[in-house]
Amino acid sequence: MAGGPMGSEGSVCVKNGICQHFVVCYQTALINRVSDTGAILDKLLEWGFISHERYGAVRSLTTTQAQMRDILRLVISAGEAAKDALYEILRRMKNLRPL
Repeated sequence: MAGGPMGSEGSVCVKNGICQHFVVCYQTALINRVSDTGAILDKLLEWGFISHERYGAVRSLTTTQAQMRDILRLVISAGEAAKDALYEILRRMKNLRPL
């Protein structure tokens, strides 16, 4: 997975005294604030975390909120490596303000 996620340093937060992965901790904020879902899907596809079929299904959703909701559902259910990949994609996005 050349250029893919490097691990989970910094991808952990503590919410209500419980250590959680960043994408789990900030799901609502990500749904509301991330608008470049196409770039996220492109990287997830490139890194092998989603199929072409899944890519098309998510792109067919009409709002970026619905797309981000589906991306998060897919990534969270796929496990730590997928969550780390999404975290790394988000970290590399220059137009995303810190949460």
